[in-house]
Amino acid sequence: MREFDARGLSNVAWGFAKAPDLVPVRVWDALAAAAVARIQTFSPHGLSNLVWAVATAEATTEATRELFAAVAAEAAPRANDLSARGLCNLAWAFATHGAVDFVRTVELFAAISRAALPMLDGFTPQGIANAAWAFSSMGVAAPRFFQRIGDRVVRGVRDFDGKGLSSTAWAFAIADARAPDVYAAVAREVCRRPACLDSQRVSNLLRALACADQPDLVRAVAEKINLRARDFEGNSLQLSQLYQVWLAIPDVVDLAPPCRAAFVDSRDGLLRPSQLQHEVAGVMRRLGWPFDFEFATEDGLAVDMALGQQNLLSSKAIEVYGPYHYVIVVDDEDAPREVTADNSGGRLLLLNGKTRFKERLLSDRGWTVCRVPYFEWPEASMWV
Repeated sequence: MREFDARGLSNVAWGFAKAPDLVPVRVWDALAAAAVARIQTFSPHGLSNLVWAVATAEATTEATRELFAAVAAEAAPRANDLSARGLCNLAWAFATHGAVDFVRTVELFAAISRAALPMLDGFTPQGIANAAWAFSSMGVAAPRFFQRIGDRVVRGVRDFDGKGLSSTAWAFAIADARAPDVYAAVAREVCRRPACLDSQRVSNLLRALACADQPDLVRAVAEKINLRARDFEGNSLQLSQLYQVWLAIPDVVDLAPPCRAAFVDSRDGLLRPSQLQHEVAGVMRRLGWPFDFEFATEDGLAVDMALGQQNLLSSKAIEVYGPYHYVIVVDDEDAPREVTADNSGGRLLLLNGKTRFKERLLSDRGWTVCRVPYFEWPEASMWV
C-alpha cells in the first residue's frame, strides 16, 4: 500500500468495500496503516469515503480503530468543506464502526452538526435518517441540529421510506428530543401507508413512540396495522420491544403473555454488572444498607439494586449510570432539563431517552429511582 497516494487509498478502500469477504484482515490493516501515515494529505471527501468504505466492510481491528481516531482529528476542523452527502457518510461510518477515540469523536460530531446546519436542504431523506441515527447511536445530542432535521421530516415525511421513518423516530426518542410534531408526522405517514414497515420496523417504531411518551400515536399505529403478537413469533428482539410498549401502554393489545418471556430472556442475556455497580454495592454493604443486587420486579424490569431485602423491599431502586446512559450535548449550552457538566472536557450531559423510559416505567409501578452518575461517584465514594 505504500505506493498509493491518498486518493488511491480511498479508491482502493471503496473497491474493497464492494467485495469485503474477498479481502483479508491483514490487507485492511495495511491500508489503514498506510492511510494514517499520510492522513494530512487526504481531502475531506477522501477522508469521508475512506471511513465509509471501512465501516461498510465491517473491518474492525486495532489498525482501523487507529485510522478512525486519526480521521476524527483530521476531519473535524475541515468539516465545512464537505458536502451534505460527505457529512452523512462520515457520521454514518463512525456510528457503524463504533470503537473510536471518544473525545475526538465528540468533537467531530460537533463539527458535523455545525457544518450541516446551513445545508440541510441538500440532505436526502435517507441522509437525514442516517445522520439522525448516527448521532443517537454515538450518544451525541445536537438540539439545534435535531430541530432543523425535525423541520425537514415534517415537511417532507412522504419522501421517507419505512426504514427511514422508523429509524428517524428511534433516533429522536433515544436523543430524548422533545419533538411531538416529528413523532406525529411519522405516525400519520405510517398510518397512511402501513405496508411500508416490516415487522422489525414496526416494533422499532412502536418502542420509539412509547419511549417518547406518545401513547395516542402508539394506539393509532397499532390499530392501523392490526398489531398482533403472533405476527412476531420467533423473533425475541421484536417481542421484547413490544413487551416494553405494553408495559408503558397496556391497553394497546394483549402483548404480555407471548412477549414477557422474550423480554426476560433478553434482559438476562444482557445482565453484565459493571465494575462501577460492584463498587457502589461494596460501599452500600460497608454502610450496612440491605439491598438486593440485580433485582427483577414483578413485571420483569431489572434494577441495579433494590433497597431492603425480600419481603421488606422499600420500592427504592439504586440505578448506577455509566456513560452509555447519557447523551453528550455538542451544540446547545442552554440545553434544558437536568443538565450537568461532564468531568472530562466540560461538555453537558443529558440522560438518554432509553434511560428515561425505564425510569418512567419504574415510576409508574411505584418505584423511586435514586441515580448514581458515573461522573459524581469518585467524589461521593471518597467520603465513605
